[in-house]
Amino acid sequence: HAQRYVEATIARFELSPSARIVELARRWGDSARWQKDGTEHPHEAAALKLDSSKAERDLGWRPVLRLEHGLDWVAEWYQAAQRGGSAKALTLQQVERYRALCAA
Repeated sequence: HAQRYVEATIARFELSPSARIVELARRWGDSARWQKDGTEHPHEAAALKLDSSKAERDLGWRPVLRLEHGLDWVAEWYQAAQRGGSAKALTLQQVERYRALCAA
C-alpha cells in the first residue's frame, strides 16, 4: 500500500522507481528495508498512475501537500501503525492536518 501511495504521490514528478524507493527510505529512517513481495500482480499494475493534470487544467486545482511532506506522512503513518497505532486514528489525524492546510 505504501508503494502505491508513494507512486501516486510522485508519479507526476517522473522520478525513476529506484529514486522513489530511495526517497521514501531516506524519510523512513535507519530502519528502512525494501523487500519485493514476489507475488503475481495484474498486468496493468505497473502502468497505473495518478495524473492530476486534467484537474489542474480544467478546474484550476493545485496540490496542497508538497511531495516531501506527503512522503513524510506516508513514513509517519506506517511507522506508527507498526508500533501498534490505530490505522483509523492515524488516518483521521492526517485528514485533519490536511484540512487545516487547505483552510490556511
